[in-house]
Amino acid sequence: MRREDVVSLGEVAPNLAQRGKFVSEALRPAESTGEWIAFRGSMEANALEAALQGVSLIEARDERDEALALAIAIREVLETPSSTVALVTPDRNLARRVGADLLRWGVIADDSAGEPLSASPIGVLARLAIACTASQMAAPDLAALLTHPLLRLGLPQADIARRAALLELALLRSRCAAGSLAESIAGDPAALLAQAREEASGRFAHPSKQRISEKDWDDLHDLLVRLGAQFAPLLNVRGEVSLDRWVAAHRQTIEAIASTEEGGEDREALDTLFDKLAQNHSDSMIFDVESYGLFFAAVAGEIILRGGKRAHPRLQILGLLEARLIDADVLLLGGLDETVWPPQARTDAFLNRPMRAALGLTPPERKIGQTAHDFAQAMGKGKVILSRARKRGGAPTVASRFLQRMAALGRKEWEACQERGNYYLHLAGKIDRPDSAAPPIERPLPRPPVALRPKRLSVTYIETLRRDPYALYAEKILGLKELDPLGGPSGLGEFGSAVHAALERFVDEYPAGSLPLDAREKLHGFLREGLGRQLADADFAALTWPRLERTIDFYLGFEARRRSNIKTIKTEAEGKLDIDLADGSAFVLTARADRIELNTGGTVTLVDYKTGTPPGNGEIFVGFAPQLTLEAAMCVRGAFDLGQKIETVEGLFLKLGGPLGGEAKPVDFTKVKANPMKKSFMDVTEDHYRGFIDLLNQYRDPATAYPPRPFPKFAKRYNAYDHLARVKEWSRGGETEADGA
Repeated sequence: MRREDVVSLGEVAPNLAQRGKFVSEALRPAESTGEWIAFRGSMEANALEAALQGVSLIEARDERDEALALAIAIREVLETPSSTVALVTPDRNLARRVGADLLRWGVIADDSAGEPLSASPIGVLARLAIACTASQMAAPDLAALLTHPLLRLGLPQADIARRAALLELALLRSRCAAGSLAESIAGDPAALLAQAREEASGRFAHPSKQRISEKDWDDLHDLLVRLGAQFAPLLNVRGEVSLDRWVAAHRQTIEAIASTEEGGEDREALDTLFDKLAQNHSDSMIFDVESYGLFFAAVAGEIILRGGKRAHPRLQILGLLEARLIDADVLLLGGLDETVWPPQARTDAFLNRPMRAALGLTPPERKIGQTAHDFAQAMGKGKVILSRARKRGGAPTVASRFLQRMAALGRKEWEACQERGNYYLHLAGKIDRPDSAAPPIERPLPRPPVALRPKRLSVTYIETLRRDPYALYAEKILGLKELDPLGGPSGLGEFGSAVHAALERFVDEYPAGSLPLDAREKLHGFLREGLGRQLADADFAALTWPRLERTIDFYLGFEARRRSNIKTIKTEAEGKLDIDLADGSAFVLTARADRIELNTGGTVTLVDYKTGTPPGNGEIFVGFAPQLTLEAAMCVRGAFDLGQKIETVEGLFLKLGGPLGGEAKPVDFTKVKANPMKKSFMDVTEDHYRGFIDLLNQYRDPATAYPPRPFPKFAKRYNAYDHLARVKEWSRGGETEADGA
C-alpha cells in the first residue's frame, strides 16, 4: 500500500497540532537543542500561546499543597456533568494524598493501583493481632487492637468501645501494665485487675481512675477473660514452628475476635491468603512470631484490592502504563519532579553498562525514554494540568527535565501556564483558612472565685505557684491531671521513686549508729527488689544498673561520713503547718521530707534526694525552688513533730547518679551574686516564709489571676498544661511578665 492511499480518520485541532510540535521540539535530544531558536522563529504569531492555551502548571510549596490543589482541580471538573478527569502519576504517595483530600467532598477515587490487603481494615486487624502476640500484649499494642472498628470479642461495637476506653484508663496506663500482659490475661486476669484497683484507690491516683464503678471493674474482668480465651490460639504457639501452624492459629484468632457482620472483598482476600499459605507451606518454612509477622505483612502487602464499586464513575487515578489506554476530558499529570517523573536512572554495581549491553539488557536510561513518551502522549489532551512540589519530605526538589525544557522553549507563553496553575494554589491556600483572621489571643489570666482557690498545698506545689500559677489553677481548681503514658509512668519518674523507696527502707532499718558490715548487700537487695521490672529490660541491666552500683558505693560513703554526728534519721517525714491569712481564712502547708537528720549539736539537716538535676543555689535564693527553705521554716515551727525545739536548720541536696555515683550539694548562699549581704540559710528561710505568706494573701484577692509562665526564664522545661494555656500562640511575639504574677 502506498502512503497516499492511507486516509486519516479525523483532523487534529489546530492548537493541539501546534502543541504536539512544541512538545516534540522541547523533548528533542540535548545535542540538538540549538534548533530551538529556529523553531521559535518559524512559529506564527500567537501560535505558541494557542498551543499552550489549555495547559496549567501548579508549582506547590510541598507535597501537601500539591495534593490539595490537584484535588480542587478534580472537584472543579466533576462539577460539569458528564466531564471525566484522570490523575496520572507514578508517585503512589501523591495519589493517596489526593484520594484522601477528595474525601472531604465525599468523592471516592478509583485508583488503578488499588489498596494492599495489609492496609485494609481486616488486614490491619490481622497485623495488630500478630503485634499483640509478639509483644505478649504490651500496653501500646493492646490499646491499638482494642480501638480497631472490626474488633468484637462477641460484644456489640458500642460496648467494646466503652470497655476499651475504661481498660486503657484503669489498666494500660498504670504501673501494673509495664512489660507484657499476656500471661496475666490468659491466666488470672482477676489478680491483674486487683493490682490495678489497688493503684486506682491510692492517694496519688488519677481522679478518673477513682471514679470507676464496681460494675465497670466487672465489665473489664469479662473483657479480659474474652480476650484471653479468643487470643489463646496465637498465644499458645511458642518458639519456632511451621508456617501451617501459624496460619491456623492466626486464622482461628481472627475469626474469633473480628466482626462477622462486615465482609467484603478484603475479608474474602484474607481467607484466600490463609488458604494459599496453608496449602503451599513446606517443612523448611519455620517462623517465630516476629518473623511470621514480617512475612505475613509482606505477603498481604502484595495482594491488591480493587474498591471500584463505590468510586466516582467519572474519576480515575492511574499509573503511567494504565494511562496509555484510558481517555478523559481533563488529564492531571502529578509529581513532575526529577527522580519521580522521570525516575532516576539506576546502575547496578554488580551489573554495569557494558555487562548489560553484552547480555542484551536494556540501558538504565530506557525508563526515562518511556516516561517521556507517556508525558508527550498525555500532553495531547485539550486540557492538561501539570503539577510539581518544590519540596518533598522536607527536602528541596528539582523540576522535571520535561518541565525545564518546555519552560526554556516556551518563555513568556509558559509563564501564562504558571499563572493559570496559581489559581488552584490560591484556592488551596484559602480552603482551610477562615474568611477573617482571628484576633491574636492574649495570655490567659483566669480569676476563679476565692472559694474555689486551694486552702491546702504541699511545698512542691508552692514552687509550681511561683513558676507557673496557671498549672496549679488547671490541676487544683479545674481538676485536670495528666494521665500516665501507656505502659505506666515514665521510666525516669518510676526509677526515681524506686530509688527513694529503697533508701527509705535502708535508713528505716538503720536509723542511727554506724552501718553494719552487710550494709551494701542490704541496700543492693532493696534496689534490686524495687527495680525488678526495669532489670527485666536488657538495656537497663547492661547500661543503667552498673552506674547504679557506683551510686550504692557513693551513698554508703556519704552515710559513713555523717553517722558519727547524727543522733537519728527520719525518712519520708510528713509535716503540716496551719497558717492564718490576712482575710481570716486558714491555710495548711504540707510537706514530705525525704530525710531529716537530727544532729548531736541540736541542729537539723534536711536532705533531699535527687536522681535528676538539683536546683542551683541562685535559683533557690530568688525563691523559685523553695522546697528546702519552706521545709526548714516548717521545722522551726514544729510542723514535723521532731520532739525538740529546732532553731538551726541546714539544707543539702544529695545528687544520686553520674560518673562518680553521686554528689552532696549543700545549700550555701554566701557565693550567690544576688546575695551581697551574705545571708545565711536561716536568713533566707525566714525571707522565703514571709514572701510565701504574702503570696498566699495575694491569691486571696479575687482580682489576682493565675497567669501561665509569668517568669519564662524560670519556667519548667516540660509542663503538661502549656497546650491548654496555648502558650505558643500568645508568646509568639515574646513573653513579658503578666499582671498579678
